[in-house]
Amino acid sequence: MVKGLENWNVLATAKDMEQRRLAGLLRRFGNFRRTRFLGVLVGRVKEPEAFFEELRRHEEEEPGFLDPLSKLVPIDRTFGFAARACGGDSQSACGARTGRSPS
Repeated sequence: MVKGLENWNVLATAKDMEQRRLAGLLRRFGNFRRTRFLGVLVGRVKEPEAFFEELRRHEEEEPGFLDPLSKLVPIDRTFGFAARACGGDSQSACGARTGRSPS
């Protein structure tokens, strides 16, 4: 697991070449930072549902406000794993970590 990732409760992805603009926009609402993955940001907001509603209202009042945003996902739990642990039978290996059985 990436150090500190367990503290984040929102994941956002930016449209092409819009990561910096999206980061500035989201930092107005919570603690967001870029990740090592291009276009991916993680953040912590007090109440994710209220945050999503606030963004929706801003877009309604100012069309284009969310233009740099591609996807926004609430994170309610995370788990760490090593890619090598999910070798040949990744569904079985990772399913055990999540407590879910492979389908």
